[in-house]
Amino acid sequence: MEPTGNVAVSLSIGESEKSNYLSPELIGDLVQELDAVIVESNSANSGSRVSTPEHYQAAEDRGYTEIADFQVLDEYGSRELPVANGIRLVSDLVGAHFADYESYLILTHFSGDAKAGYSGAIKNTAFGLASSMGKVRIQSGGTSDTHWNNDLQNEYLEAMAEAGKAVSDALGDNIIYINVLNRLSIDSDDDPDPSEPEIQDIGILASFDPVALDQACIDMINKAEGNEHFLERLYERNGEHTLEHAVEMGLGSREYTLLDITDGLGNVYIPFEATEEKLAELISLPAEEKAAVEAMEPFNADDTWVFYVYMIGSDLESQQMDNLADITKLMTADKAAENKAKTKEQKTADLQRFIKELRTQGMEPSAVLFQPVANYDPGAGASIADDDPDARGYATTNIRQMLSVQLPENIRIIMQTGGAK
Repeated sequence: MEPTGNVAVSLSIGESEKSNYLSPELIGDLVQELDAVIVESNSANSGSRVSTPEHYQAAEDRGYTEIADFQVLDEYGSRELPVANGIRLVSDLVGAHFADYESYLILTHFSGDAKAGYSGAIKNTAFGLASSMGKVRIQSGGTSDTHWNNDLQNEYLEAMAEAGKAVSDALGDNIIYINVLNRLSIDSDDDPDPSEPEIQDIGILASFDPVALDQACIDMINKAEGNEHFLERLYERNGEHTLEHAVEMGLGSREYTLLDITDGLGNVYIPFEATEEKLAELISLPAEEKAAVEAMEPFNADDTWVFYVYMIGSDLESQQMDNLADITKLMTADKAAENKAKTKEQKTADLQRFIKELRTQGMEPSAVLFQPVANYDPGAGASIADDDPDARGYATTNIRQMLSVQLPENIRIIMQTGGAK
C-alpha cells in the first residue's frame, strides 16, 4: 500500500505519564517516513485529554510533538459518517478534521481494557477517531449523545464494531492497521495507573483487516505465559463479541493466515504473490531464448543450487524496482566462474529455467525477500557471492521487491546489492 494525500496516524497518547502508550522513540521513524500527522479526538468524561488545550499539552508532555505534528480531530466539533445496516448506530460521529486526511494508519498499542475487554485495532478506529460526543454515542450503545450508560455492555461492543465499519467504509482502501503487542497490561492506555504487564512482549502485527488482526492478537495472548488475568478480563467483558458483530457487519473476517516476515535475526522480508503476469514483468526474454529454456534438460534432483540476485541501485530507480532481468544471475556453487561470464540474456534464461523446474516439482515462486545483513559493505566492490558461497546476502531498506520462492533444502536464495544506497 502506498498512502495517498495527507496521512494521519491514529493512536492513543495515553492518559498519563504512567500509561502504557506507544513511545515516540518506538514509532518516530515510521511516522516521519509517512510524513504523517498524529491524530486523536478528545476524551468524553474526564482526564488529561478532555479539552482541546489540555489534549495538546498532553501530546507535548508525552513527546509526540517532537516527532510529528499533532492534531485533535474534534477540535472544532464532529462530522457524521453513515453506518450501513447497523443495529445500534445510524451514524458515527468522528472529529471534524477527519476529512483533512486521505489515508489513515491505525497504530494501536494492544492491551486489555476495563470496559471493552481488550483494546485493539477496532477500538482504536472507533474510539480514537470518534469525537467526544461520538464516544458517548458508542459507549451508550447508540442510545444517547450526552449520557454514558455502563449497563449496556453488548450494545456498547456492537456500537464500537459499527463505528469501525463506518470509518472503514468512508476510507475504502486508504486505511491499514498495526497492533503492537508490548507492555501487555490488562489495562488500556486510557488508564492513568495501569497494572504491570504479566505477559512478555510478543511483537508487531499488521493487516488491512482489523478483525483478523485483533483475532490474531487474541490468539497469541491465549498461547502466552502469564495470560490468566488478561483472559479473565477479556471474557468477563465479553470482549470477543466485538469481533462477532464486526464480522456480521462485514468489517472483516476472524479467519486469517499468520505470515511471519522475520528471519529470526531481526531482519524483515516483505511478501507479495508473484502471479504469472508479475513474473512475466520481472523476467522477459525474446522468443528464441524462451524456446531454448523449454528445450533444456531438467535439473538433477541431487544438485544443490544457489540463486544469486544482484540489486543495483541505479537500475532499481530507473526500473521502479519492477524489472530484475538486468540484475539477476543464477549459478551453482561449483560453477561460479562459468556463470560469471554469462551474458545478461543467458543469466535470465537460467532464471527462467530455474522457475520452470520449480513448477514441475509442484512449487510456485511466491514471495519477495528483504534481508539486510550488517557484515557486508556494498560499497566495497567485492562480490561475496563469488568469494564465499555460504555468505548471506545484503539488501538496503530501499529495496522493496526481490524475487524469492518456497524452496526445498537443496535450493538456497542469496540476495546481494551492488552499490544500492
